[in-house]
Order: sequence, then C-alpha cells, then structure tokens
Amino acid sequence: MEDCGLAPAAGRDYHPRMRFPAKDGLPPFSLRENPRSRRVTLRLTPGGELRLTVPPGFDPAMAHHVVEARRDWIERCMDKLGRPGGSPPDPPDELRLRAADESWRVDYAERGQGPVRLRTNAGGRLLVSGGLADRQAVRRALLDFCRARGRDILPGLAEELAREAGEDLAGVTVRAQRSRWGSCSSRGSLSLNAKLLFLPQRVAVYVIRHELAHLRHLNHSPAFWERVTELEPDWRAREKELKESRFLVPGFLG
Repeated sequence: MEDCGLAPAAGRDYHPRMRFPAKDGLPPFSLRENPRSRRVTLRLTPGGELRLTVPPGFDPAMAHHVVEARRDWIERCMDKLGRPGGSPPDPPDELRLRAADESWRVDYAERGQGPVRLRTNAGGRLLVSGGLADRQAVRRALLDFCRARGRDILPGLAEELAREAGEDLAGVTVRAQRSRWGSCSSRGSLSLNAKLLFLPQRVAVYVIRHELAHLRHLNHSPAFWERVTELEPDWRAREKELKESRFLVPGFLG
C-alpha cells in the first residue's frame, strides 16, 4: 500500500465511492471514503485495480493530483502485474526467494510441442524446457518448484517460531494461493503460501507469527492484536511492508 502523506481538506461532502477515468497515460481508478481513515492511501490490487482511499472531508478535485504524484510507482507496479488489456507478463528470468536467501536463475529451452519440464542445475539455475508456448504449463512448472521449496523451508520455520511463542502446531501445509498469505485452522494447523518465500524474511516471519496468534484467538479481536504485539512488537511496520511486498512476487506467477 502506498501512503501518499496528504492531509484531508475540510468542509467537503460527496458520495463515498467515485470512479475516475484514465487520463494522461494513467489508468482509471476508484476513490473510496473511509470514515476510519486518517490519511490518503493508494493501492494497486493484484488484479490491476487502482484504489484511492481517503478520510472524510477529502476534496475529490485533488484525486488526480494524488495519482499523478505516484505515477512512477504505479507504472513500476503495473509492469510487474502486466498491464490490463496488454500482453501478460513474461516468465521470470530469476526467482529471488528472499525469505530463504536464495536466488535461482531461470533458463528456457524451446523443444517443439513436448511437455514442459523443469529441472535444477548446478549453481542455482533452473532449466524449463518443452513447448514453451503453453504459458500455463510453464507457470505450473515454476509454481511447482516454488511449492517444493516452500515445503522444504516454511514448515521448519513455522515450527521454530511456534516453539519461540510457546505454541504447539498440529501441522503445516504449503500451497500457492493467489491471494491469501496464510491461515490457521480451528484444529491448530497452519496453511502457508509458498509465495511467502519471495518476501523479505522479516515479513514472512511476521505472517507466520500473525497466524500463530490465531491459535489462541480465531478472530481479529483486541485480544488477538494483543497477542500479535507480544509476538511481533513492530507489527504495524510489518503490515505496511507486507502490503507493499506483494509486488515482489513475479507477476507471471500471479
């Protein structure tokens, strides 16, 4: 999430949801008034929707100025996601698994209409070969690799953090969901997204601690956030980093 750092303008009243058309090379965006907001924030969702959230009293005439001021940030993020209506993102040349301090160079070898396969080579390199025109097959191969690395790394990290927190885990599963970073079941098991590996380690650790807090509170009550604070005193900074870090996942992987 991008914090635009603007104070609200007083004395204006308007409908809490508005839509603005594309202008000067910038995408269309929506504006939403949130009574609980204290500042103006700008977010580009994984689906490519640009959202401006403002506190009560914000002057909508300023909306385009806010978006224009963040043009460079918007363009960088949209390039990672793939521009709506344009060609999809290219397969990544590198998988930077920051949470594991790993970097894998990805090479591609077109081999007619054969099935897409991925193998690891020496020196931290991956080779994806086969019918590369099948983008979905290429994506599945890369996601399978990420899931495999996630299963190698994330359960051990979760168990270590659980021991530090004085908690017992019933189990840890690793998937590759499109949106949710993690979840906690009523039976005391965690489900973690393999894409956590792309985030800075401190952010991935925060996500796991957040889910560990749900072992005692399966809600987002004040008691839950008190438990989060016990496990991660600087959780507000980690939350902000988490919202910004979603763009570290290659757009091709979704």
